[in-house]
Amino acid sequence: SSDLKYLDYKKQRELEHSVKKKTFVNKDEEKRVLKKIPVKKLNSSMIHGAADVGSDLLLQFNDGHRYKFYNVPERVKKELMTAGSHGKYFAQNIKDKYKYEKVAELQRALSERTH
Repeated sequence: SSDLKYLDYKKQRELEHSVKKKTFVNKDEEKRVLKKIPVKKLNSSMIHGAADVGSDLLLQFNDGHRYKFYNVPERVKKELMTAGSHGKYFAQNIKDKYKYEKVAELQRALSERTH
């Protein structure tokens, strides 16, 4: 069982690495990968979770939609993760300030699915 967990972890690291390196054949492949990346759960009524993906930020909202925000500075990512209100921080510092793209429509966020 621990071998399987290690393999899952290793596969996950490879997924994240491939996203950071942007080694995609096309947009469909990129979206497939971004759909599978686990997000760090946030205690927010708006944002289910976030993942740092190279220079970009992946956000999953509580309605299940995932968006990739391009070229978000590390400082902004860190501040989002530690903000008293993630939704308010997002609205003031990320929304309408960075180019973004919808990458997935997942089921409504379920807490068992996060790591």
